Amino acid sequence: MPLTALVTALVPAALMLLGVVGAEPTVPRSTLDDVQTLPEGAAVLLTGEGYVVSLREGAAVTRIELPCGASGCAADPLHPSALVQALSAIKVASPTIELVTLYPHGDVPYRMVHQAMEAARQPRVTAAGEDERPLYPLAIVSSRFE
Repeated sequence: MPLTALVTALVPAALMLLGVVGAEPTVPRSTLDDVQTLPEGAAVLLTGEGYVVSLREGAAVTRIELPCGASGCAADPLHPSALVQALSAIKVASPTIELVTLYPHGDVPYRMVHQAMEAARQPRVTAAGEDERPLYPLAIVSSRFE
């Protein structure tokens, strides 16, 4: 067996034994000391303990805290409908905003970022029924929060 074939066969097996492959990726970000200061516009701050959905327009601030279960978000994740409801509530407060920014901080599991992105792209629900447009057609992930 050539050396390259041997390496190709053994490296994935070694990584699996070490638990590297199959581990859920995280988005490493610098932690925020204080989540009391909220960014301008629509935002979702992601932490290991839950989400903070916010809307800040000048001095007017709407803040909705969505904690995960007692074991934290990795072990006891938030139900996606709660996040959709919170994003819908801030959409009602400011229907013209089309952009929501996701701010993961700490070692947040990637699935939390994905869940927040999916919630932002759910169809709007209006008094007349479900709209084809997403709640926030522009959803971005930011590594910086200032």
